[in-house]
Amino acid sequence: MSARWLLLAVFAAPLAAQDVASTPGDGPEWTRSWSPLLWTAELPRILPSAAPSLPNPLLWPSPRVGLFWTAGNPGALPFELADTFSVFAVGVDRDDGAYRRPLDPGRSTNDRLRGVGWRPFGERGAALGRVRVADVSLERPLSDFDLPYSGSPYVVMDTAGSALGRTDASLEGVAGWRLGALGLGVAFGYRAQQTRTEAAPVPRVLSAADPGASAGAVWRVSPRLRVGLHGRWRAHAERVLLYSVAAPSRVYWLQGYFEARPQDVANGFYQRRMERDGRALAVSAAGDAAGATWTAFVERGKQEERQHPPGQNNPQSDTWTSDAWTVGLAARRALGPRTELALSGRYTTLSGAARRGDLPDTVTFASDESVFDAAADLSLQARPFVQLVARLTLRHEGRDRRDQLAQVQSDLASWTTGFGVAAAYHPGPAFAVAGGLAVAVYGAGGGIPDPTDMGIAYRTYVAPELSLAATDAHGWATGLSVLWAALPGRGALWARMQRASLGPSDPIGLPLVPDGHRRSWTVEAGVMLRK
Repeated sequence: MSARWLLLAVFAAPLAAQDVASTPGDGPEWTRSWSPLLWTAELPRILPSAAPSLPNPLLWPSPRVGLFWTAGNPGALPFELADTFSVFAVGVDRDDGAYRRPLDPGRSTNDRLRGVGWRPFGERGAALGRVRVADVSLERPLSDFDLPYSGSPYVVMDTAGSALGRTDASLEGVAGWRLGALGLGVAFGYRAQQTRTEAAPVPRVLSAADPGASAGAVWRVSPRLRVGLHGRWRAHAERVLLYSVAAPSRVYWLQGYFEARPQDVANGFYQRRMERDGRALAVSAAGDAAGATWTAFVERGKQEERQHPPGQNNPQSDTWTSDAWTVGLAARRALGPRTELALSGRYTTLSGAARRGDLPDTVTFASDESVFDAAADLSLQARPFVQLVARLTLRHEGRDRRDQLAQVQSDLASWTTGFGVAAAYHPGPAFAVAGGLAVAVYGAGGGIPDPTDMGIAYRTYVAPELSLAATDAHGWATGLSVLWAALPGRGALWARMQRASLGPSDPIGLPLVPDGHRRSWTVEAGVMLRK
C-alpha cells in the first residue's frame, strides 16, 4: 500500500460541543460531533491553548461536512458514509506546571487505549463505534468533582489534596439505515469512572456514570438538499465520599462567590451526590451550492443539576438549571485541482440559574454566557510528494456571572486567536512524515470582584481562577508524526508526539495570578486500516 494514499488533508472540522471525556488525542472534532455523551447545555471554562490550531495532515481522513459529521444527526450516517476506516492506538498525555487554576491538578497523567471505526453495511446501512479506556493519575487535586469549572457554581473540594487514581472507560456506537429518501439512525453511549486515593490519610472515593442516547431522521428533498431533525439525551450521576483515617481535612462546598463555610472532617465522613439530566433538539440542513458542500443547524438544549447529601428521605436539593441555543455552519470547497478551503463556526448562548435547597424560591447565582468558535483551513498539494496545510482558529467567550447572595459579579470577555502550519513529506511509497507548529494569543478584559473585599475561601480558591481568566496569555504547540505502510492491504503503523505550552504575556499581572507556565506533551502510536 502506498503511503501517499494515507496522506490525508486536514480541513475545517465541525466544532463539537465540549466533551470532557475526550482529549485532543481522541481524534478531531468531526469524529465526535455525533456523540451522545456530549453535554446538552454546558460551556465548561477551559484554559486557552494553541493545540486546536495545530494541523495534522497525516493521521485522519479528510474531515467531513454533513448532517452527521457536523450536526450530529445519526439518521444522516447512511447518506454520508461510503468507506471503511478504523484506528487503534495507545498513548499517554501529561500536563503540569504552575500556571493553573486552584482546582486544576498540579500534574495529570493520562495513559489510554482507544479505538474508532466505521463502515457501510450493504447499500442502505452504516455504523460507527468508539471505545476508550484510560488510567488517569492526578497529583494535588483539590476538587472532588470530575468537572470543577462547569457552569454550575456548586463544587465540592477539600484541602487534603491527596493524589488520585482514576479509571475512565466509555463506549459509544451509532447505526443508520436508509429507506429510499428517508434516513433513520440511533446512537447510544455509556461512560463510567471510578476514582480513589491510595494509602492516603484522608481517603476519597469518587464515582460517576454517564448514559446517553440520540435518535434522528433525515429526508433527502433532492440530490442537492437534505433536511434533518434529531434529539439527544445525556444523564450524569456522581458521588463523593471522603473520610478521615490518619489526619483531619477541611471540606468546602463552593457555591459561587459567596464565602464558603468550611466543614472539618476529623473523625467522621463527608458525602454528596450530584445528578444531571439534559436534553437537546436540533434541526439541520445540508446541500451543495456554487461548488461547495455546506451544512447548517440550530439546536436547543436544557440541563438540570441537583446536589444533595445521599441517604436522606426527600432531601433539600441545591439546583442549577441551564438553557442553551447553538447555531452551527460548515462549508467546504475546492479552489483548484490541488487546493481546498473549508470554514466552520459554532455559536452558543447559555443562561443559568442556581437555587439553594434552603432558598428554593430565590435565584442565588445566575449567569449569561456565550462561546463562539470558528476555524478556516487551507490545504495545498504543493508537489506530488509535499502537502502544506494552514489553520486559523478564533474563539470568543463572554461570561457574565452574578452572585446574588454576595452581591458581586464577574463580567469577562476574551478572544483567543490561533494560527498553525504543517507540512507532510513522503519520500517513498511506504513512508511519510509530517511536522507542524502553532501559536495562540489570548486577550481578556472586563471586571471581577475585588479580592480584598472578599473572604479567605474566595481569595484562595475562587479569585485566582478569575484573575487568570482576566490575564492576557500566549501559547505554542508543535507536533511530529510518522507513518509506515507496512501492513498487508491498506494498513499502516503510525506514531506521533506533541508538545504545548501556555503562560502569561505580562510578567506583572493581576493579583493572585499564578507564576510560571503550563506545559503538556502527548506520545501516541497505533494502527490504521482503510478500504
